[in-house]
Amino acid sequence: MMATTMLIVQLLMDEDSSEEEEIVSVGTKRGRPAVRASTSEDNIRSVIPVAIQTVNCLMASGCLHEGSWWVRERSLIWFDYFLMKAFEDFRWRSCVAVPRDMFLWMVSVLTPRLSRQETHWRKPVPADVKLGACLHRLVTGSSYFLCSDRFGIGASTLQEQMPLVVEAIVEELGPRFLYWAEGAEGARVSPSFLRRCGLLNVAGAIDGSHIKIRYPKRLHARDYFNRKRDQSIVLQAICDHDSEFLDISCDAPGSSTRPYLLGDQGYAMHSWLMIPFSINNRSSAEHQLYNKKHVQGRLCIERAFGLLKARFRILEHGITSSLEWAAKLVHATCVLHNIIVKKRLGHDDVAAVLEPTLRREQAARTRRRRLQGRPDYADSGHEVREELVNYVAARNM
Repeated sequence: MMATTMLIVQLLMDEDSSEEEEIVSVGTKRGRPAVRASTSEDNIRSVIPVAIQTVNCLMASGCLHEGSWWVRERSLIWFDYFLMKAFEDFRWRSCVAVPRDMFLWMVSVLTPRLSRQETHWRKPVPADVKLGACLHRLVTGSSYFLCSDRFGIGASTLQEQMPLVVEAIVEELGPRFLYWAEGAEGARVSPSFLRRCGLLNVAGAIDGSHIKIRYPKRLHARDYFNRKRDQSIVLQAICDHDSEFLDISCDAPGSSTRPYLLGDQGYAMHSWLMIPFSINNRSSAEHQLYNKKHVQGRLCIERAFGLLKARFRILEHGITSSLEWAAKLVHATCVLHNIIVKKRLGHDDVAAVLEPTLRREQAARTRRRRLQGRPDYADSGHEVREELVNYVAARNM
């Protein structure tokens, strides 16, 4: 009310000053003494009661609403009706990725972090609208303008709220859904890998994937150009047999963690990290069989990256923000991916589309490695790998 009152005061003062200037001008032309204008303090004292009375009349008549003079009116029809009520489950997941009941649970958990105090002149954006708009942008990769328009908020408001929502997802939901499984939960990983690929004591699969970014404003920006001449950061992740992320790191430049892990030849071999042999015409049948089992075990991490980028298109379109914010955004998408995997919804339909692509990528990667002729790393992991070769060969005799 104070801002509106001061606005009306200014308008009334401008009107009074124009009338006084007219009186002074007329008196001078007729040869009469000019009427002296009152001081600014007198003007303010005289118009304040009129301004307050005007504001009260407008409020009483319903012509003036709280915040309506400086907050643009926007529509929540798309969010309130179409998304929350009319959309079926498949359409719902195509907009926000997570299942409907999981979205409502996330709103209840994140509301204390996302809620803001309601002021006299401006109502805060509801927590469910903030979370929905943020998820919609992560899933579709659409512009701030398009996403904000659908959710009835301003583009600048969404751009301001996105880091807050992402940070809340990482800090509140990350510890619940993205962690290294231990105890009874961790004990199921190794037997599942054994059934899948025939290798003993596998704790997970490790690999890296490039996440596009756009022009990092840093001194060593050239370090972020990958082999395809795109700028990117590397998401390195470990996943279990269900393509659920166990551990991630996503802040390394694109040009560049227990039982053991399965990795490709981009890694050096250690006692806790097994890589495949470089296959050529002189490779033994045992080595080829080991590589086949190794690939079967590693498909889960390739599948996890494919599902992640299929669900959250912003990772393919390129993240237009600072490197610190980009790393948090990628972390948040991994947490959301794990939420979906744990719920076992929206999983098989995307996987059916991705499997042919994953097979083509695996074949292309194998051809590149054969051409490169990279030597095998012979360090402390060599003996462990040979034991695995003998174990696999004995099981297939």
